[in-house]
Amino acid sequence: MSDEAKKQLIRYLLEEAFAGNFAPLEEHRGLRESIPMLRHLNENSSDRALSFPFQFGANDWMVTVARRSYTSNSPIFGFDASQQQVTYDVLHFHQFAQEEIILEYLQADIMSVMHQLGFDMPGAPSASNTIYTPSSYELPDAESEKAIELVRTTLEAIVQSEGSFDFLKDHPAYEVIIPDLEMRKAMSPDAEVTFPLMISDGEWVAFRSYWKQSFIGEVFGIQADGKYIEFEVLHLDRVVNGKIVEHREFPDLPSMMRQLGMPA
Repeated sequence: MSDEAKKQLIRYLLEEAFAGNFAPLEEHRGLRESIPMLRHLNENSSDRALSFPFQFGANDWMVTVARRSYTSNSPIFGFDASQQQVTYDVLHFHQFAQEEIILEYLQADIMSVMHQLGFDMPGAPSASNTIYTPSSYELPDAESEKAIELVRTTLEAIVQSEGSFDFLKDHPAYEVIIPDLEMRKAMSPDAEVTFPLMISDGEWVAFRSYWKQSFIGEVFGIQADGKYIEFEVLHLDRVVNGKIVEHREFPDLPSMMRQLGMPA
């Protein structure tokens, strides 16, 4: 199955789910567990629109950004969101076996949603309006390996840092969020991270990270001293000439909030 055919299939399936028809997803074992979340994303909304600003494939994986916009007709995370227009991205990783999707990971950019609703989330974008630049040419596998290694070692250095992030000034995408990283480090100095999955076409790197950490002080406005949580983050980074020039992260915010004792 060609990459273009995979892209078309994913777009078709996500469009059907967006319209409320989940039957085609049932035919792919890797999508069945995602149906409740996709159904939930459709609830209590109107004036909805869906687009696909970015897709790329590598080996048996396909990475898709689905951009959803809608008018909310109900509270979101306890906030009065009635008639609020919201736009956000959902990052999907799909693994194929021949013509079947056998595994999916997805996370929605809930931080952006909360920011748009007026909840102050450090480091959150004001809206999901990122312009994803597609890779302009096929890159050899060696370049994919270099891009993966650069992104992985950079994030490991962030976690292991004692608080100085000057080394990130070589990477434009990370330089702009140094203040946010400093704040995160102060709140959670003992974070541990692993990388269960990393995918690259040589320019874009999509990956899963799994975090274990405890907190000091307040998190999301509540006292979180000593609270320990584990959660997943999906990432999308772009590497050009040995520098990370674009960076997005999609944390499993509902899981984090539940573990911290907040409604989600």
